[in-house]
Amino acid sequence: MILRMRISWDRDADAAYISLIEDEERFYGVSQEQVTLEDLAEETGLDALHSLVLDFDRDGKLIGIEVLAPRRALRDSTLRQAT
Repeated sequence: MILRMRISWDRDADAAYISLIEDEERFYGVSQEQVTLEDLAEETGLDALHSLVLDFDRDGKLIGIEVLAPRRALRDSTLRQAT
């Protein structure tokens, strides 16, 4: 099975989500830990890092990336693929 990264975009909330797992694997509460990259953004000066929230499952595996204000952090060509 080939996993295809899926990007969804809630334009009203101005947030996008890059899912790294299949929909069948996603269930309520699958995300065990969320990590922001605020400190790294300050260190590197990369403003886009302020927009990212990493989601991890119970085993510490990365399962998705929330992108706040995606127009600032993602390329237009990426957003055009979003559902």
